[in-house]
Amino acid sequence: MSDSIRPESAEAIKTLHSYNIKSVLLTGDNKQVAETVAKKLGMSSFFAEVLPHQKLEK
Repeated sequence: MSDSIRPESAEAIKTLHSYNIKSVLLTGDNKQVAETVAKKLGMSSFFAEVLPHQKLEK
């Protein structure tokens, strides 16, 4: 079982990139899942296995 990517996410990332805004995925998921999602959405980069209290630090 896994979370699904929202249909509007890819368009949102595309819009951000059109304004030269980088997109970074911060997730508690493992590296393989994070990398797959980031690539699928065309994100600039990702951080995986991040605990909730670590997200603010990133």
